[in-house]
Amino acid sequence: MAVVSGAAVLVRTAAWEALGGLAEEFFLYYDDVDFALRLQIAGCRVVFQPAAIVEHDYDFDKGDLKWFYLERNRAWSIATVPSTRTLLLLAPLLAASEIGLLARAIREGWWRQKLRAWRSVLSNFAAIEQRRRVVQATRTNSDRDWAQLMKPPRERNALRQQFRTSTNQRSGCSKRIITEGFDLQPRNFSLNVVR
Repeated sequence: MAVVSGAAVLVRTAAWEALGGLAEEFFLYYDDVDFALRLQIAGCRVVFQPAAIVEHDYDFDKGDLKWFYLERNRAWSIATVPSTRTLLLLAPLLAASEIGLLARAIREGWWRQKLRAWRSVLSNFAAIEQRRRVVQATRTNSDRDWAQLMKPPRERNALRQQFRTSTNQRSGCSKRIITEGFDLQPRNFSLNVVR
């Protein structure tokens, strides 16, 4: 599994400390995704526990700032996690995705936040470049290994059904969030891990 929601998370202390935890630059949104991706390239596993249930009362509509942070932080993560070669290979797809997202932003009325996110990324290029060096220094997995994690899990349909059953049994706006655990794989990783 490549990433999971950070609404409830367990992380081995050694992995948290080695990668510096959640990105302070992000403040809100996408920090959990970015951290999971960084764990993956550093040779750690991201695992979820479908039997765990966490009630998370969450309202998706958080206003304009949510779109700014989501878009800005997604761009920072995309700019820092993949290798340069992978970024170059994905450039046409990433550009097309950005155009599609801008069209959606215009249609849904959050285009100003999308443009503000782009301006923020461009004005912070030096900081992104520095963060990229730090993130890439932790890499032990190739992008080929990392890309394998982007495939949909075989058990997706079973999880979807389990999610529907669980949420149908609850009332209100609570949602069932699957708790995830991060398991450190010490191969090629300069940490002493006590198990």
